[in-house]
Amino acid sequence: MSTIVLIRVIMGTQQSIGRKMPLSRNTAEPSFGDWIAETVLLPTAAGGGWPQGMSLVREHPTMIPNYQRGISWGPEEVDDLVYSTSPVIGTVVLGKFRATPTAYVSASVVGAAGGDYEELADGLQRLSTGVCLLQGIQRKVLESGAPFSNARASFQQIAARYSGLMPIILHNHHQLLNHPRKAIKDQYKIFADSMDTWLDKQLQPTQLSTFADSFMKLMLVRPIALDRWDGFGSGLELMHTFLGLNTIRVDLGPVDLLRAHMVVKATEASWTPSEIEAFENDFTDIFTHKGSNDSDLLPFVNSVLKCLTGASAAAPTDVFPTWGPQQLSKAKDVDPFLEFVLGFKNSSDPYLDQVRSIGAIPFGIVMASHLRSFRSSGVLPTFLTPAGASAQDRAELHAVLCASLRSMFARKIGYQSPIIVDCLRGSMASLLAAANRLSLDATGVDVSTLVGIGWLRTSLEGVDKRAARTVFNAMLLPVRQGGQAPAGGSFVPLKFGRGASSWAVDHVLPEASLKDSLPGYAEGRRLRNLAPLPGAQNSSAKHAVPTVKLQANVDTYYGNASSTHPYCAWLKNDASRRLASDLDSQAGLQPNSGSKLGDARIEHIANELINRV
Repeated sequence: MSTIVLIRVIMGTQQSIGRKMPLSRNTAEPSFGDWIAETVLLPTAAGGGWPQGMSLVREHPTMIPNYQRGISWGPEEVDDLVYSTSPVIGTVVLGKFRATPTAYVSASVVGAAGGDYEELADGLQRLSTGVCLLQGIQRKVLESGAPFSNARASFQQIAARYSGLMPIILHNHHQLLNHPRKAIKDQYKIFADSMDTWLDKQLQPTQLSTFADSFMKLMLVRPIALDRWDGFGSGLELMHTFLGLNTIRVDLGPVDLLRAHMVVKATEASWTPSEIEAFENDFTDIFTHKGSNDSDLLPFVNSVLKCLTGASAAAPTDVFPTWGPQQLSKAKDVDPFLEFVLGFKNSSDPYLDQVRSIGAIPFGIVMASHLRSFRSSGVLPTFLTPAGASAQDRAELHAVLCASLRSMFARKIGYQSPIIVDCLRGSMASLLAAANRLSLDATGVDVSTLVGIGWLRTSLEGVDKRAARTVFNAMLLPVRQGGQAPAGGSFVPLKFGRGASSWAVDHVLPEASLKDSLPGYAEGRRLRNLAPLPGAQNSSAKHAVPTVKLQANVDTYYGNASSTHPYCAWLKNDASRRLASDLDSQAGLQPNSGSKLGDARIEHIANELINRV
């Protein structure tokens, strides 16, 4: 980002918060290694005081502010950094302060550092990477008894330059591993473990020379631009600027931005440091999965962000009623919101689980629709309670599942996120209204009206292996008697997965047998050639031809599954009336083939679904 653009962003921020202040800016371009080795993180971790070597550091200690995202880099990004031919490493943005930080760090700690500190607004990924790399080389190569000590000669310049500063590097490593924020602590631990393996590979004899040369240039030669700003009245003002910067140049995901907006508002509302810390840890636990953003929640998060930022007709109070100038209630709004999202994340309701399997957008629609009623009543939807779904809630979930299936078949499910915002705004009277909107957009009829059999047959032709799971479970939905609106009822879907106790999607004619030069190849990879099969039989089924699975050894394969899934029973019966040559023919999968093999399967599935979806 150019200096002019950056200043414009900051001036806009000052105007938006109604305060003009003198700002000063200074820059420096140390080598990447010098910046890493001379950056001292303020002690926040248990048992971590100031490191030795502080007198060698020319700059102020650095704090990772509570609006920063966690560690998101992995070996691929580090590989790009180390082996890049770019002469520079980008820009780090810092803000200088003289007051006590609002979270994690006590006044006595800052006083011991001379009263000044810097907040790292942008650069956490690179800082954590540099720390991890330098401590790794120290541990694996330079220290006594290191496992790769035979590579020490290749890193003598590193030892000479940074041996006196190594206590600072190890201090920072400890701070990151033990940070109060789980988004930093847990993700840095995952990152450090992956870097341990990555470094072992780089230090092998065949790679050592190339790695050592690139590592030396990274640490000792390639500069990083430090962009330091002084004059912000508080960390809050820097937060606003940071969000402004990230709309332009920094790759933040919606979960990061939602957390940042909520931290900004919580700080404005005078939450205590411990309350902000607890919120952040709970937020990270709920909205991430194994160190990454939970993809099932992203459309919902994006829609909430639109409310908070005014990017739609919705408003912040559509999500958090107490949201206002210097106001956000932890007890009334935020804690219940987190409880609500966690309930959806952990739900095992079969209807909701199938909605989620279709896509994160219909899942977000259900969440947004129920959030409004939860806000007014404080009562969770019945399907999130131990007692289970009420008849009304179950019927509405059934309706939105049917509508989502129709939208999936029409290949329109990815375009329906505006419905989430409409649900948050309250322009959708109920979840049934949202289901009708989904169905109308996909088929032209509401969810209480059956779709045409011709439309359904045509739509099923495009179903691939992944979507087939949803189709086979849809065949187990309750039948809608007389074409009535979905009414709920007993529904026990199959659990698909990799284990022997789960179900798999089988290519009836083995995928390895498909010939791309012969007719029927494309159909062989779609629903015409797919069927549900217990995972215990899946391994051998991959190599068995249809006549084996459906005739000779049918009880080992589809006969064994026919009592659980009706399509397996139909396949067994259909095969009993067919010639072996027809069953094993790839050409028979084509539309209008002589045997009508594939046509019969699509016709049967469509007939089973027509009164279910």
